[in-house]
Amino acid sequence: RHSAVWRTFNGFYWSANNPLDLHVRFERMNLKSYVKNFVLCNFLGVPGWGYFSFRYIPTERDLKFEELGKKYYGDIDIETVKQIMCTSPISDWITDVKVTDSYLMSQNGLWAFFGNPHHPLIISNYDSQAVTTEEVPPAGWVRLFGLPSKEGYKLPIPEEKKTLGETTVAWTFDTTQKVNNFTAAGFVEDGRLYITLPSGDLLCLNAQTGSLRWRTTVGRNPTTPLAQNGLLFVGDEQGIAAFSQTGDRQWKIQTPGKIISQPILIQDNILCADSSGNVYALSVLDGQEQWRLKFGNESYLSAVYDKNIYLTSENSCYAVDRNNHTVTWTFSSKGRITAAPVLSNNTIYLGSWDTYVYALDAATGVVKWSYQTGWGFDCAPVVSKGVIFVGAMDNNLYAFEEDGTVKWMFPCQASIHSTPVSYGGYVFFGCDDGRLYAVNQSNGELVWAFAPRFTVDGVRNYVTTPIVSNPVVANGTVIIGANGTIYGLNALTFEVPSVLEQKSNKDIFQIIPQSWYIWIFMALIVMIVILYAVFRKKK
Repeated sequence: RHSAVWRTFNGFYWSANNPLDLHVRFERMNLKSYVKNFVLCNFLGVPGWGYFSFRYIPTERDLKFEELGKKYYGDIDIETVKQIMCTSPISDWITDVKVTDSYLMSQNGLWAFFGNPHHPLIISNYDSQAVTTEEVPPAGWVRLFGLPSKEGYKLPIPEEKKTLGETTVAWTFDTTQKVNNFTAAGFVEDGRLYITLPSGDLLCLNAQTGSLRWRTTVGRNPTTPLAQNGLLFVGDEQGIAAFSQTGDRQWKIQTPGKIISQPILIQDNILCADSSGNVYALSVLDGQEQWRLKFGNESYLSAVYDKNIYLTSENSCYAVDRNNHTVTWTFSSKGRITAAPVLSNNTIYLGSWDTYVYALDAATGVVKWSYQTGWGFDCAPVVSKGVIFVGAMDNNLYAFEEDGTVKWMFPCQASIHSTPVSYGGYVFFGCDDGRLYAVNQSNGELVWAFAPRFTVDGVRNYVTTPIVSNPVVANGTVIIGANGTIYGLNALTFEVPSVLEQKSNKDIFQIIPQSWYIWIFMALIVMIVILYAVFRKKK
């Protein structure tokens, strides 16, 4: 019957199961409960009397809220609230968190955290009639946007795929950060794996053995590193920094917003985009700003460019002339775009939370085709040999021909936040259902799947170790981060340059799956033996 709502600017109000308003407190109280808890708390030493008293008495959680409110006063945004809600003792007893702000509300969106940030929950096993309990690990923060009206739409349900084989673990590296919602982002160059961790570590590992070469510190939640001109460029929550390939920091520049997508190199400048909608061009030599553009909100840069630079921000995709830095064209969708666009064969590919995949003419921004799916997209597409692969929040990996025809769909048990990678005739990607998948890119058949810990199976869809890291593949090894560990897995395939491509010195690879290579090799041996026998007979 009673409620108490106040509006605040720059600060916040809270109610940690301990209402401040006197009328609300009286409404939920009764004499029996009051007497019982008065005895337990005041005579038997049970903590928490503030939750049961008639007047407001701040508890540990209230005091922490008050402390953090003063600490962040004037600078409270949604990232700060997420941090506050994961701070002990505020988070000690929570089972989930949902956070939104005015902008997200306008987009019908929110951030959600299922589980407790610091320890597994002990809950009843609801898929059994037996009185049992089980541990539920935290699944991490997920940003969600509501579905637009989809009258008459029916999501195609592809047939569930069965695993054909198994992979083996070649090596592991323990990061000592044993969290269920662990992520890592990296790449391989010259046999070295450069990879960042959410804690702010930048590691260099031997990509074949997993042994540590060096370790250094960047800022929290760093981007995938970029290697150019003998340097490593890494963005983080405070800005962007340059490191030597031995881990020594060369320079660092602070930015108003956190850098959220991998930097790219254009001529002698490093381009980076931040969560405030700024796109910067910084000098490779010292990080000094050369120019800056401002867009609406968090922005994501395409790693590939031509005469234009391509990026997404809020609901739109932009083409920016890389010489005069003016916007050439703008395409707007009806939902948020939270991943970078991809350029291939004069076409821009992207996914939106309006549930559509779009193919745009790179010169004009005109839509070539679009395809409606069951939900939105939170990872970038990848293009290989004229096929576009993209993972969706509707639990499916899609493969499209260049004309927009669906080549195949691969069903999973949960949403996909991991950007796929194409290598050796297979597509590798992680899924929130706890598995890393290897799928034949020709027909969508499952080759193998790897699960480092918990997986979604049947009714128990709340216990999972989500694989949200982007896989890295090099020299027949798939590298993925999960549950605090970096795994090196046997890809069961590899890539080799073709003879013609080696002669033309082009950095393009012909894809030959491992099984076909064996047959080709055996055929060559047979041909050599036959030719040798014929030659000897003529002599």
